[in-house]
Amino acid sequence: MRKTILLAVLSLSLSGANAQDWLVNWNLGTFDIAGDCLPVARGESYDFDASNQFSLSFIDVAFRDVERGYGLSVSLIKVRDNYDDDITSLLPLEAYVRLAGRDPLSLALYGKAELGYTDADFAPYFEGGLQFSFMPEAKMEDFYYSSRNSIFLGLNNELQLVAGVRIDLGLFLLLSLYSESDRDE
Repeated sequence: MRKTILLAVLSLSLSGANAQDWLVNWNLGTFDIAGDCLPVARGESYDFDASNQFSLSFIDVAFRDVERGYGLSVSLIKVRDNYDDDITSLLPLEAYVRLAGRDPLSLALYGKAELGYTDADFAPYFEGGLQFSFMPEAKMEDFYYSSRNSIFLGLNNELQLVAGVRIDLGLFLLLSLYSESDRDE
């Protein structure tokens, strides 16, 4: 079933000298999720009632050097499950290095390390892969691989379409596999 996600975001983008960009995002909002199954980035699958809601708050700080072709972002995220009042805290660190290409076509190597905390349980998480991008490199938002969005597979790509076209091969493949698995069940 189609998932409906509502997200309110406030963003501040600061451009510095030598094509170096900073981006700060912050949000106090609510996810309204409709659907019977939602894949998440850690390879697990949960069943949700259509009326279930998640309250999300986060702050993201990201930096990119366009000329040298690298970027780094760090986030502090809190997700509250309003159904059972569980709170998950996430501290993701993400980075990328451009391997080839220039504006607007590029190929980059990205990696992510995340420390999650839920009910007194620490859960480290790592991810990496290739990112193919066709977008204007001059804007920080086009690089910005938002940690809050990668919690739910596919959401980050929907938000990025305004600024450009981006293909995260690893995430698309994983999302496809879970979609097939859900249909089989």
